[in-house]
Amino acid sequence: MQKKGDSQIISWVLLVGFVIGLAAIVTMWVKDRAESSTQDQIDQAEQELRCAETTLNVAVDCITPTNDITVTNTGKFTLKKVKFRQLDASSGQTNIEDIASVLPNGLPPQQTETLNTNTIDTLLAFEAIPIIALNEKEVVCVTKKVTHICP
Repeated sequence: MQKKGDSQIISWVLLVGFVIGLAAIVTMWVKDRAESSTQDQIDQAEQELRCAETTLNVAVDCITPTNDITVTNTGKFTLKKVKFRQLDASSGQTNIEDIASVLPNGLPPQQTETLNTNTIDTLLAFEAIPIIALNEKEVVCVTKKVTHICP
C-alpha cells in the first residue's frame, strides 16, 4: 500500500535531478564556448603582434624593367611567401589577381632574395604583401603591404 505523499516526493526528486543534469550540460557548454572564444582572441592578438613586427622592402629596376623583384626582410620574423598584386599605374587599382611567390626556404630576417615574376607582365606598379607562418598556418599581413610605383 502506497502513501499519498510518495508520488509527490518522487516527482520532486525527478524534477531536481532533471534541473541538476540540465545545469551540468549548460555549464559544460558555456565553459567550452568561453575557452574557444578566449583561444580565438589569443590567436588573433598573436597574429596582430607578429604582423606588427613584420616588414619588408622591395626594389625594382625602373629604368630597364624586368620581372625580377628584390625583396629584403627587414622585420623580426621569417617570411614564408610574398603576395604581389599588380596595379594600374594611372589609377592605383588592382587589375589582375594576386600572385604569391613562394620563398622555398623562407626569407629570414635581414636577408635579401631576388624573386622572378615571369607569370605576369613587367611589374612597374604593384603591392607586395608579406605572408608569415604562425602555428603551422599562413598569416597574411595586409596591414604591412608595400606599394611600389615606378615613376
